[in-house]
Amino acid sequence: MDLVTLENKNNKSIISLNNVRKLNVLNEEMVDLMSAFLSDEQLKKSNTVIIKGNGDKGFCAGGDVVSVIKGYEEGREADFFFKKEYELDQQIYNLPMKSIALLHGVTMGGGVGLTHGCDLKVADPELLFAMPEVTIGFFPDVGASYFLNKIPKRWAIIIGLFGARLNAFELKELGLVDFVISRESWDSFIEGHLSESEFLSGDIPISSQAKDDFLAKDLDLLVFDSLETFSEIEEFVKNYSGHSWIEKSIQTGLDGSLLSRWLFWELLSFGHGKDFKECFEKEHQLSCLMDEDSDFKEGVRALLIDKDKNPSWRVDSIEQLESSSYSKFRHLFK
Repeated sequence: MDLVTLENKNNKSIISLNNVRKLNVLNEEMVDLMSAFLSDEQLKKSNTVIIKGNGDKGFCAGGDVVSVIKGYEEGREADFFFKKEYELDQQIYNLPMKSIALLHGVTMGGGVGLTHGCDLKVADPELLFAMPEVTIGFFPDVGASYFLNKIPKRWAIIIGLFGARLNAFELKELGLVDFVISRESWDSFIEGHLSESEFLSGDIPISSQAKDDFLAKDLDLLVFDSLETFSEIEEFVKNYSGHSWIEKSIQTGLDGSLLSRWLFWELLSFGHGKDFKECFEKEHQLSCLMDEDSDFKEGVRALLIDKDKNPSWRVDSIEQLESSSYSKFRHLFK
């Protein structure tokens, strides 16, 4: 089976990710196939486009960054993958017909980017969401500087700077997904046995216990709204003690790249009030700079290639970010 397939059923075009063995990790071939499908004349005759991932474990675990690093080693351009990926994501934003993303299981990074341009985002209750790029020395991209600016600042910080993992109901509370509907009814909708309204009526409300936990997290995160600089955030999190989920999320980020956290803080600040085209353009510019002066190669090596989980990050203090080695990054946000 091809890594991505397009089917037409009941006036719906269904695009399926089929890289199941690798949690539907998005590689260059898949990006090219999806982009071609979204330009297909047959697709344009549909009323609705549905994007989903096959397999039980997840919609899409992100971009194939191991292949990106190998591409660099082969001498390919710095943006050979990201330029195509960001153009694909923007194609989804610009689709002329209704678009629906069906999300389940592991949905992270580049997988999230395939969903946020859709008109409706439907999550299975077992969804696991994250933007964990700081852990591999990159930065949350695929439009994160746009869609994370649509939620409260405190949540954008814990998601983007610290790679926090969220469930379907938390995403719904934040407006990052629209409905929580069990996968058991997805095929019935795709096959036309359920109308769209019948399908969406299966939305599962958040339980009182889960809502209370969300509110507890939200209250503990409120302090982030008052922190105006990256230095203030870094100082606060190093001494944080409170909600266990927040503590765990903070530690995930602190184990990641300080340079990456700073870059996303700057990117998030840039994206405030910008449209998605401006945000994608800035992310593209930044992706072109993630070369030898960044932590990207080292992060991928440590977590995904050698898997020793012992990256040697370039920066261990905020003061180091002022050195000339990082002037190209600072210049990008002036």
